Amino acid sequence: MQDNPHFQATVTAVRDLIATWPTPLRDHALEFFERQLPGLPMQIITLLPYLVHELIPTPTAALAPLSEAHLLAAWYYHAQDDLLDEQHDPTIMLGGHIALLEAIRRYEGLGLATAACWPQFFTLAERASQAYTQEWLGRFGDVSELTAEKLEPFTLDFIGRRAAPLFFNTQAQLELAGIPPHDERVRQLLRLLEILNLSLQIGDDLGDWLADLQAGHLNVVGAWLIRHHMATYPEATFADLSLEGLVGYQLLHTGVWDELEQTLAALYNEARAILEPYGRSKLGQILETHIGRMANTWDEVRQRQVGIQAIFIGEE
Repeated sequence: MQDNPHFQATVTAVRDLIATWPTPLRDHALEFFERQLPGLPMQIITLLPYLVHELIPTPTAALAPLSEAHLLAAWYYHAQDDLLDEQHDPTIMLGGHIALLEAIRRYEGLGLATAACWPQFFTLAERASQAYTQEWLGRFGDVSELTAEKLEPFTLDFIGRRAAPLFFNTQAQLELAGIPPHDERVRQLLRLLEILNLSLQIGDDLGDWLADLQAGHLNVVGAWLIRHHMATYPEATFADLSLEGLVGYQLLHTGVWDELEQTLAALYNEARAILEPYGRSKLGQILETHIGRMANTWDEVRQRQVGIQAIFIGEE
């Protein structure tokens, strides 16, 4: 998707914007911005107005500003995410704050500040701030310090709440396309994006849950694993938890991820049903490609489990 001309045009527009900023802010901000671009989520975010346009035609003059606004807003929220994950020092937010203001400037230029959807811009930001606050309060020094209260927010719904501001762009686009806010197509397309975002995040969390726990952070997959462990051993307490024990548990208990995989499979079918009336689409192709990658991820997880189990069985 990085070769897509719309993607290249949007990235160039943002680079040109950064070039107008004074140094050293310009160099500092550009370095972070460039580092975000190779990721699939940022590519989807940037191209999303064009992908939605394929499903529901939008005034073509609005597509470039919507794409730029979405990328700029995503920059801000990715910077915030990295800051809260302690991956960067606070100066990362300096460029991020300007990026968010530039996103708002583009929405205002499209006349959205007086549109019916505009209050959602703030409602969704508040929802994400609440989720990020819960994530921050869930930090811990050792997994044995976890409690049910710290674990509670980390459900599948948490992923959508944390990413909530990134759904505004599509709400705005559909309003510009003449679709009333309460039209069923708005609800369905937002639901489709929630499912895709959820699955992308689960894919990341499956690879990061151990590193996150080692760093004192919870993610949804790590919380899922801990709940599964506690349900399997009801006599256990949180004080009994250890990283080594959780690693061994997920390797030796074949069915630990089954319900999560089945839940995602049901959501994929829901997403396909939403897209079906629109026929073949680039967004549908992205969804199917991602579903294939997740199938490979689950196969790799099971292969690791089988390999470890064979070692233990062989030792008995």
